[in-house]
Amino acid sequence: MKSLFPLVALLIVISSCSGSKKTSSRVDTMKPTEADAQKQIQAGVITDLTTLENGYSLYSANCGKCHTLYDPAKRNLEQWNSILPKMFPKTKLSVEERANVRAYIVSKI
Repeated sequence: MKSLFPLVALLIVISSCSGSKKTSSRVDTMKPTEADAQKQIQAGVITDLTTLENGYSLYSANCGKCHTLYDPAKRNLEQWNSILPKMFPKTKLSVEERANVRAYIVSKI
């Protein structure tokens, strides 16, 4: 009976690791890319990858404290324009930081 314990413990550890890969890959697709920045520039929005990366970091750190991070592409601009004004007051983000989060989210729509 004692010899089964290490095997069961190992299986639990392995199974718990497999779930984190799914979360990790989902978050990886949410990270901004140079293509996101170029898409915004072509649309007439003045931005760069550094701004979008900063917005992503702020989004992850602040929004992820209270709830699951939502993939920005799962909502349209109208929905985000309704959500962000309700959520921003709950953060301690500066006006510039809020603009960076918004720029990041819009770049992923």
